[in-house]
Amino acid sequence: MDGADTRLRQCSDLLVDVPGVAVVRGDGVGIVVPQLRDVGARRERAARARKDDAGALPHLRAPEGREELTLDRRRERVQLLVPLQQDDASCAFSANLAEQVGRQGGKTSGVPTTALVLALIAAVGHAVWNMLLARARDPEAATAVAMLVGVVAFAAPAAIDWHVERSVWPYVVGSAVFELVYIALLAAAYRRSDLSLIYPVGRGVAPVLVLVVGVVALGAGTTVAQAAGICLVAAGVFLVRGPRRDADLRGVTFGLAIGACIAAYTLIDNSGVERASALSYLELVMILPAFGYALFVAFRRGPGALRAEVNAGSVAAGLLILTPYSLFLIALDLAPAAPVAAVRETSIVVATALGALVLKERVGRGRWAGAVLVAGGVALVAV
Repeated sequence: MDGADTRLRQCSDLLVDVPGVAVVRGDGVGIVVPQLRDVGARRERAARARKDDAGALPHLRAPEGREELTLDRRRERVQLLVPLQQDDASCAFSANLAEQVGRQGGKTSGVPTTALVLALIAAVGHAVWNMLLARARDPEAATAVAMLVGVVAFAAPAAIDWHVERSVWPYVVGSAVFELVYIALLAAAYRRSDLSLIYPVGRGVAPVLVLVVGVVALGAGTTVAQAAGICLVAAGVFLVRGPRRDADLRGVTFGLAIGACIAAYTLIDNSGVERASALSYLELVMILPAFGYALFVAFRRGPGALRAEVNAGSVAAGLLILTPYSLFLIALDLAPAAPVAAVRETSIVVATALGALVLKERVGRGRWAGAVLVAGGVALVAV
């Protein structure tokens, strides 16, 4: 085995120094490495490594002149095709290459507790900043202040992680417009309706719309689990809305509009984030909503309205706006997308609980059950 280890070290350029490797196959012709199955990690690494439109990944380098690197976005995997000599392939596998790769690809051996904890923290954080804005005396002004705090606070991390391609700008502009509308609708909704209604409807409808657009317009496939998830979300939204005589139709309308905006910028971001690192892309997208909405509130209500909401609650909400997203990316980097997304959607139940316990909203059994159904449905849609 010592000789084989030596030969493996000599063939070390065949190993892939990237987390998430799932399978390695060698047949004397090449090595195929399917990996990055989860969307968040794929975006992050593709954005960092992307050099040209073909998606060349410089950190997956084989010996000069011997590599062909492609990014297959439809199947969400990276292929490293390296023409090999037969003895090269033999030496690599005789030294138990699968074991070496397994050490780098922890995603294949279960779901790390750390990833689930991070996803749960992200879920709680997202629900908390929504609760803080809903609780504010002036939700519109508080939202404007929080957005400004978030953009300023994450400017330095985004600068450290800065990577932006020229082709990203149409996506930044498109996403920013929908983010601005989303923020305006969210703040208006929290002034007029309940967190325990707006949050489950908005967060539940968005992934369903993304899935429907993917199937109808983009030709993507769907599964029985996803179809069941759509049914659960629909039933959950009906229960969250409440009986017809007590239904808050205005709140439901706000929730549906918010969900549509989330779906729109999610579809745009799906391609846009491949052209920039995650933090730098998010920072660029949030500049227009943050400053644009603050100017809108200041023009409509006066600068004094903004100053009145400069308090601990608004600042905390601002710091939490982007933090859950960052934690979610880290969790996706440690575990497959499905369990992480499922845990992340517990934010719907958390927000409902915060509405009942902190904001003293009337949350009956139907709304509790609806929130649970929506969270479960969204988790199935994400599978």
